[in-house]
Amino acid sequence: MYFEELRRYIFYRGGDAALADDVVQQTFLRVWEKQPVILPGKEKAFLYKIASDEFIDQTRKKKRSGDFTKELELMTDGLTPEEELAYTELALKYKQALANMKAHHRAVFMMNRKEGLTYSEIAMRLNLSVKAIEKRMKSALEQLKRELNQR
Repeated sequence: MYFEELRRYIFYRGGDAALADDVVQQTFLRVWEKQPVILPGKEKAFLYKIASDEFIDQTRKKKRSGDFTKELELMTDGLTPEEELAYTELALKYKQALANMKAHHRAVFMMNRKEGLTYSEIAMRLNLSVKAIEKRMKSALEQLKRELNQR
């Protein structure tokens, strides 16, 4: 029921679709094996917490940095060579800015911009307040602006 939501969340945190699939499968496997008592209405938050912990465990083990912007496609059809070069440079800056962003800021940013979720929807998914989501989004946007405006 929550597989796709969790998978997208982990993908936004790490940028690796295969890793996201593994983390979510491991999350459900852990719940199945341990059969924990989950409070009614808290299932989603519980799964997000386990998935987040599993993601951290796996990334620490692999010691890898996420290239979560693999799917960012260069759309350079019909551009002049100068425009294509400028676009390519901007895309690289964008990827780097996302890579430098804290994981929790990046996750909120991607949920809002990629999935089109509202702050309140993100807050419900992550079991945080709307104010916390606003603060994370503000930090993410400030960092993007700062890094994209560097020459």
